[in-house]
Amino acid sequence: FNYVKLAKAWKHKGEYFRKMGDADRMEYIKKLRSLGVIGDNANANEIAAILKEARFEDWFSSNRATEMLNDFYKAAKTFYGFGDDLYKLMGFENEKDKLMKYGGLTESAAEKKAAQRIRNNYPTYGKTGKAIKWLARFPLLGTFVNFPAEVVHTTYNNLETIHEDWTTPGMKRAAIERAIGMSLVMAVPFIIQALSADAEDLDDEDLEAIRIQAPPWQRNSNFVILGRDEEGRLEYLDISFLDPYGYWKRPITAM
Repeated sequence: FNYVKLAKAWKHKGEYFRKMGDADRMEYIKKLRSLGVIGDNANANEIAAILKEARFEDWFSSNRATEMLNDFYKAAKTFYGFGDDLYKLMGFENEKDKLMKYGGLTESAAEKKAAQRIRNNYPTYGKTGKAIKWLARFPLLGTFVNFPAEVVHTTYNNLETIHEDWTTPGMKRAAIERAIGMSLVMAVPFIIQALSADAEDLDDEDLEAIRIQAPPWQRNSNFVILGRDEEGRLEYLDISFLDPYGYWKRPITAM
């Protein structure tokens, strides 16, 4: 990522929430919605689907109460979705720049191609299969099934994109950058864990001891060792919840 693009993405937050404001920025937001770059988030749309099926509006006889509920629902969905869409906006601008710089595409062609890649390479509700959406309603499986399914899906798509760029004239550098980026994202939690453990002079056996004593949901997590308390007991933070690719790594850690 070129994080300079994050500033451009953040600049459009007013138009994103209010759906009004600066005409040029509003046109930009409308264009990205029409391209499917934003407004199709895995978690936000799963929540929307559940609320729609729950038919909360049927519980109220007052039209005013129903209107207030709908307003709250729309605001919550928009606010929740912005967290994902902010990075999709940034990703779109990065992809567009690379396609124009390395691939020689026109701006219009680069925008369409970049939008396609964002939909394929970021968790997107519209790309989730019907079977996964059905499983999301199955009470024994758990909540937010769409997101981990999309993580698996987008990992494969990113590898496909690397292969496509590697075999496309002029795009080989983009393929290398994406491969390095994916490798770093996969490795960072392990690097942080190793550095923090080394700072406290802990080895693999010590980390394994933490896992054995940890609650079941942390057995295969990555930890940051924070130090020791006044009685010499280790303190740590589970950082796996910050890692979307943790779904791939937990089985490896378990083995």
